[in-house]
Amino acid sequence: MGGRRIDTDPWVRITVEADACDEELVSHAMTEALGDVGLEIIDHRAKKLLPELSDLPVGRLLVRAYVPRDSVHDVVVDLSCAPSAKRLSNVSINEDWKEGWKRFFKPVRVGERLVVRPPWEELEEARVRDLELIIDPGMAFGSGMHETTQLCLRALEPLVRPEQSLLDVGCGSGILSIAAAKLGAFPIVGIDIDEAAVSATMENAQVNRVAHCIEASVLPISQVKKRYELVVANILSSVLIALKEELAAHVLPGGDLLLSGILAEEALDVAEQFSLLGLHQQSELIDSNWACLHFRAP
Repeated sequence: MGGRRIDTDPWVRITVEADACDEELVSHAMTEALGDVGLEIIDHRAKKLLPELSDLPVGRLLVRAYVPRDSVHDVVVDLSCAPSAKRLSNVSINEDWKEGWKRFFKPVRVGERLVVRPPWEELEEARVRDLELIIDPGMAFGSGMHETTQLCLRALEPLVRPEQSLLDVGCGSGILSIAAAKLGAFPIVGIDIDEAAVSATMENAQVNRVAHCIEASVLPISQVKKRYELVVANILSSVLIALKEELAAHVLPGGDLLLSGILAEEALDVAEQFSLLGLHQQSELIDSNWACLHFRAP
């Protein structure tokens, strides 16, 4: 798919690098963030034509798009927060924005006590009961800025009890596991199909000093043997529905299930699918076009 050649003075080039097998995922994330723009997809076969790509290994690809310079702030935030971006391995921006984009990420309060902030920002007006979640949005596995994550954090905060067991399905950056740990949950198990996400979870857990509470691994939910008092999953609706039996089966009797990453227009269908499994819907949170559903197991 060819990209247009344009004057780059008023434009900024956004580049995503990922595994070639994730081409569709990358393109979807870029479209979520940028809208209907032309994408340029480049793989290792372009090395002969583009010497600057000599370090691009076989099995990797680049997806490029050009956006107006005056809208790059919104694009960077949207791309980092795009639901499909949870599995992207590297988001890079051309030279003049490599560091400048950081100024757009500021501490964000979520719920009563949780504060999400990037590592280069300090909280100016800290409160005694604040629980800081230090997450690097450049990791692109869930920065805490997207509505789906914030909805899940808001739902999670009043539910977590001390020493409550928790399973985080599709742990991404580990932000939900880290929040749960700071709220008192233990033990916490995070699973993801992407090794990079598991590494990100444990790196962020170290930064937040809760690594002793969290165990993360590359594991399909079908191989998780235990059941948990609280199960959380912030992934796309189609994946939630595909995993519905497994998700329900991993909740202890009387336990809770939180589902996020759901488009508001799809919430009714998702709720019906999980209710048919015997789960009782407790609440629904809506923010913009997204929904988070809370169920309790009988």
